[in-house]
Amino acid sequence: MEVPSHCVNFGSRRDALTDTLLSVMAIESDFNPYAESGVGAQGLMQVMSKVHSDKFQYFGGSNAALDPLANIKVGVLVLKDCIARGGSVAGSLRYYVGSTSQDDGGYGAKVLAERSRLRDVARGRNVPINSPQAPVQAAPKQVLASALPDAGKRVHVTIDTPKKSDAQDGSASDERHQRRGQRSMSHPRNSALERRVSV
Repeated sequence: MEVPSHCVNFGSRRDALTDTLLSVMAIESDFNPYAESGVGAQGLMQVMSKVHSDKFQYFGGSNAALDPLANIKVGVLVLKDCIARGGSVAGSLRYYVGSTSQDDGGYGAKVLAERSRLRDVARGRNVPINSPQAPVQAAPKQVLASALPDAGKRVHVTIDTPKKSDAQDGSASDERHQRRGQRSMSHPRNSALERRVSV
């Protein structure tokens, strides 16, 4: 069975849906018609057969999920429904992967990158053999301490929480805290820290 020819048959012409079908199959199952996930997704399109059991009835029930032709046909129905809900192919992919929020964990970007790669192959361009990764998003900018207005000021604070017995005996607690403070400030590293503190 040739998977690409079946995909072209399901799209009215070689269009965005056909490319998207192939891309979803590449990302979801790596074109393995017998792929099964730990959460119950099955086949080329990794359709959740329990969720979409009504769509598999025409093919004999949920057991047909591993039949490549049935899986593609049901996957097309699911994807078309997702496109109607999402308003576009890009918007549909978060529904296809089952995301309930705007964040799909990079799934949509992976599928669209694979679609771009497949289009490049169809145009005769050389492409990397490995499947593409989702485009790297810029990490959020971190605020460096040196960029803050009072970056030259350093403060060392140690907070000790009193034990239950310390709270009952206030004088013993005060004496112990003073000894701890003296002991920690006598360490060479702490004395250097103390010199750098300017408030």
